[in-house]
Amino acid sequence: MKLKAIAATVALAAVSASANAAWEHGGGPSSTSGELILSVWNAATETSMAVDLGVTTTGAMDLAIGTTFALDQAALDHIGASTAATSDLYFNIAGANYDLNGFVANPELFSFYSTQVAQPNPSFTYVSLANMTGALDNYALQLGGRQTSNGLDNPTFLGTGGANYSGSEAFWGSGMAGLTNDTFGAGVLESAANVGESLYAYSFQFANVGQQDLTPYALQTAGYWVLDIDTATLSYVPVPAAVWLFASGVLGLAGVARRRRKA
Repeated sequence: MKLKAIAATVALAAVSASANAAWEHGGGPSSTSGELILSVWNAATETSMAVDLGVTTTGAMDLAIGTTFALDQAALDHIGASTAATSDLYFNIAGANYDLNGFVANPELFSFYSTQVAQPNPSFTYVSLANMTGALDNYALQLGGRQTSNGLDNPTFLGTGGANYSGSEAFWGSGMAGLTNDTFGAGVLESAANVGESLYAYSFQFANVGQQDLTPYALQTAGYWVLDIDTATLSYVPVPAAVWLFASGVLGLAGVARRRRKA
């Protein structure tokens, strides 16, 4: 898929086994202001990559349409992206903020960012939102324990099997480590799509915590996320991938028609 509007390109390098570089997960008191994490996994081989995008959770709501992130080819090779069936490759994006100072005036300071296959209709409480940020905190511990990074600001973590595999529903996966469980009061969160498809994104916040109204709302972002294996990019586009493909197809047919008329 060729994406025409590119506002910025961010290169993301692969890991090695040397120094530490932290992903600010924003899922608890030890990390209050979080960054987005991209997780990509191959369900057939149980291999995965997790990429710190270097975008703050609150800043993600104002991310420029057309922003493109260049993914590390070595990490894509680790999950066998070029040879895998599209139906085996999944991706999602999440982030959190756990800053309890001033979040009454600014709900984004205590919020959870997540991609979604379709518009969610969850039912939250204060506790369920805390569970969501806690799941991201646990995921950060899993990533930190599975391997060290190369000291870059935006590391990429590789995993294989079991607790080291980001596609495991017990540790992350489409349900983000159990957040699909209605006992959390979070409704059903289906966060992952196959590579090549597009994902909505939402910031889950509270409408009016200052008056103890714990009926939250989900703010949809202006763009959609698309991961393209052929170009090794993650892009934030204004419309779903299907619309881009349809438009490209229409333009292609128009070109064929023009050539036929000239002939």
